[in-house]
Formats: sequence, C-alpha cells, structure tokens
Amino acid sequence: MPPTSAILPVRQPSVKLNGAPSLAPTWFAARRVLVMGLGLHGGGLQVARWLVQHGANVRVTDLKVASALASSLRQLPRSPCLTLALGGHRAADFRWAEVVVQNPGVPRESPWLALARRSGARIENEATLFFKLVGPSRIIGVTGTRGKSTTTALIAAMLRRRFRGTVMAGNIASVPMFSVVDRVRRSAAPVVLELSSWHLENLGEQKMSPQVAVVTNVLSDHRNRYRSQASYAAAKWQIFSHQHPGDVAVVNADNPTTRAFSRACRGRVVRFGRHCGATRPCLTVRGRHLVWREGKASQRVVPAYASHLPGDHNLSNLMAAAAVGRIMGVPNADLRKAVAAFRPLPYRQQVVCRRRGVTFVNDTTATTPDAAIAALRTFGARRRVVLVAGGSDKLLPEAEFRALAREMKGSVKAVVLLSGKGSARIIRALRRENFQSPLVTDVNSMADAAGIARRLAVSGDIVLLSPACASFGMFTNEFDRGDQFNRAIRVIRR
Repeated sequence: MPPTSAILPVRQPSVKLNGAPSLAPTWFAARRVLVMGLGLHGGGLQVARWLVQHGANVRVTDLKVASALASSLRQLPRSPCLTLALGGHRAADFRWAEVVVQNPGVPRESPWLALARRSGARIENEATLFFKLVGPSRIIGVTGTRGKSTTTALIAAMLRRRFRGTVMAGNIASVPMFSVVDRVRRSAAPVVLELSSWHLENLGEQKMSPQVAVVTNVLSDHRNRYRSQASYAAAKWQIFSHQHPGDVAVVNADNPTTRAFSRACRGRVVRFGRHCGATRPCLTVRGRHLVWREGKASQRVVPAYASHLPGDHNLSNLMAAAAVGRIMGVPNADLRKAVAAFRPLPYRQQVVCRRRGVTFVNDTTATTPDAAIAALRTFGARRRVVLVAGGSDKLLPEAEFRALAREMKGSVKAVVLLSGKGSARIIRALRRENFQSPLVTDVNSMADAAGIARRLAVSGDIVLLSPACASFGMFTNEFDRGDQFNRAIRVIRR
C-alpha cells in the first residue's frame, strides 16, 4: 500500500498567513466587557472566568435569577473586576460595554444587541474571540444538524495519533472553548471545534472560516429560532463562506444541501458519502471498507463496520472523520487504531445498562424527528422497542412528524410520551397512521416515564429514550433530560 500523504500541511500559528492570530490576551486588560448570558452549559462561565483572569472589567447579565444559575455562579471567581446583573437586562450595561460577548442562546435580532451596537460596542461570541486569539489556520471546524459531536470526537481521536496535544472543544458539552484557549495558544497542535449555527452567524458577520471545515449534513431543525429552513442553511454555510483557495471544505455528497454548498466553496472540496460519483478526492464506502480516492489511485482506509458506533448515520460520521484524517496525513494504520478504540459519546444512542434482559438506551440528544428515526432504525428492527419520547416543539414541518409516526408504527411495541407541545404533534401523527400499540401520554416526569417504560418491557426488549423534541420546560437542557433518565434507571435497577 502506498504511503499516506496529506493534502494539506498543518499550518503553524507563527506563520504569517491569512489565518494568523489577530488578537492578544493583553488587549482585554481594563476593557469594559459585558458577557450576555452566563448560562448553564459552561461557555459563558468560561468566557467570564478567562476575561477576569486577563484583566478585563467584566459584567455578566442574564435573564435567569441567581437561584437558577447557582451551578455556574459557584464557579465564578471573586474579583472586584466582576459584577453581576441577574434576573433581567439593563440598558445601562449595554451602553457601558466596549465589547459584548453574546451567548449562543441570544438571537442576533435581540434589541439589547442593537442598543450595544448603537452605543459603539463590538459584538463577539466565544467562537469569534477564539478564532481571533488562536487563528483560523489551526482550526478544523465541524458543524451539521446531526452527527457533529461524534464526528468532532472521531476527528480528534484520529489526529491525536499523529499530532500529540490535539485539542477538541466547542459546542461539544464537556469542553467549552475558553476552558482550553490558553493551552491552545501555547501549542502548535491542531484544534478541532464543534460549531453551532449560532457560532457561525457571528463568524460569518466577521468573515472568518476555519482552514478545514466539515459539514456533516443540513436537515430540518431550529425552526423556533430561524424564519425558514433556508435561513438555517445559510447559517451553516458560513463555515465555508470565508475560506481561502488553500483551505479545504469537507462536504457530505449524500445530503442535497451540502452538495449545493460544494458548488460554491472557494476552498478545495473533499467529498464523503456513498454517492460521491466520479468526484475526487473523496472518501466513500466500497463493500466492507471505507475507500479513499484521489487522482487515479484508490486505497482502503478503515473497515466500514469495525467501529463501536451503531447505525448508518454513524457510518456517515466515520466517513467524514476519516476524510479529515486523510487530509491531515494520518497514516491508515493509525486511523484504524483510532476507530477501533473509539467509543460512542454519552447521550447519543448510548447503551446505559442491561437489567433482567432489558436494554436501556439513552439518546437524549435526538431532539428532532429525523434523529429519533435514526435511532429506531438502529434498534427497532425486531419491533422490541419501548420508546420514551416527546417534549417541547421546535416548530418543525408536520411532514417530519408523519415520517416519525410511520417509523414508530413499524418498529416500536409501546410508546411513553412526556408532556409538551411536541408530544401533541406526535400524538396527532400517530392517530393519522392508525397506531395501535400501547401509547401512554402526558407523563410529567422522567422518573415516571422510565418506570412506565420498564413495566411495559420484557426480557429481550429495549427501552429507548429518543425524544424527537426539545427539552425546554421540564428539563434544564437535553443533557439534564438524559441525566434524569440515567438516574431513573439506577432506581429501577435496585
């Protein structure tokens, strides 16, 4: 087998390229910075901590009251340079600020941001600041509706086989960008960032894209935030929009929206998927192997079905990651080792435990019907699934709930629905499909839902949490929902 060659050498941050760092931490000393949205995910918290550490005059404003933010507030430093304005926003704070750091949960149309702009403030978010402090030239950015966390983690695992110190951060729950930014600045290793559409909105406004950009797919989502599917897709497009000719765009050949993206990319396009056609370079599947095609040559990279990741959607994630591994020159043998050692991330079709013949699976990050369909196709072939689903409505098209109902009719033996407007839409869709299996509705806690599902299950069944809906209202976020499911299972196991 010929030796692996990298399409693209890793740029070093000291090289004066278009992606060199444009901001130093010393710039923040004595600056008036307003962190808009402390939140509970860690992003706002880590930004505030970093700014205080580097001498900024920091104010934190959040609509939530102190009791709702207790877990984040406990981790803030005590400093005369840090003040809090909780339980609502104040116009005076936005007029005071030289810089406003916008939490991803804050819409860009916010009148508070408009006030800050009129008062002369710069609007940033954690991603724009990270890009400026580190430089786009070392960043592999990953976005998509589904699969971005798994793909991000797979890429990082592969790159660590060649580049010691490779860092993974971003929208992935456990590693906020500003928890690692200083370590990244001291290193020359690549950085793999998971980027949400909200991160990308601000990056696009400031004309920044990563040197290597990956879009796993663009599907219907976040219609409670975006006016249309087109505006959501436009936010995802920003990951490619400001690349340079020497950069690389990694796109899914099987997804119509990303195929359209590939025709407009400025960088070199690398496709992945089952339907790459004659395009090269590409990473595709042939038989039981992932195959890299470049020029006239083709070579096997990794076995297609040797990973611990179930489902066809994870095969797509694996192709995307392996394409980046090839781009970055990771030898095929190291790619195979990384795949063999990789384990599924928590909350994503995660087999939590088996108890008295019943398997419990936590897929709480399935917040859309399409994601729940993927889980049912992974686990529902024998129609032995008791599905725990439902929650808040993300205003997605009715056709998506109809597709979910058809999948449920063919793959589940019973359904337990948490309360919520999204659940009402699932119920309507099931009725249209003449769903006849047991259906329990209006369940008001995860403990009750897990207990009901366990009573409906017998040995050989799977209790699957795959909600198809958002977590707003009953839970702090989707991870809280997943944690409550896990706790409920532990009680059942006693």
